[in-house]
Amino acid sequence: MNKSSFYEQLQNSQNWPGEYMFKIILKSSIEENLAYIKKLFISKEAKYSVKESSTKKFQSLTIIVNMKSPEEVMSIYTQLEAIQKDIILL
Repeated sequence: MNKSSFYEQLQNSQNWPGEYMFKIILKSSIEENLAYIKKLFISKEAKYSVKESSTKKFQSLTIIVNMKSPEEVMSIYTQLEAIQKDIILL
């Protein structure tokens, strides 16, 4: 999906500001990625939920956070591109 269609979906999916749920799968062995992701939300009151896979190779991270706008959501995804090789965004 390209960024402009994703942005459009964000605009139409809910009222802004509002809660947004980020779903991220990351390799369990790379703790610095989890720390990097949590830093992106340090100034926000985010709710985190982490589940480890049965093989313990991956972690599923769910972050629910109040976001001001689709632009703010897009900014987070842009920053996550820095570690894209180690994560899967859902």
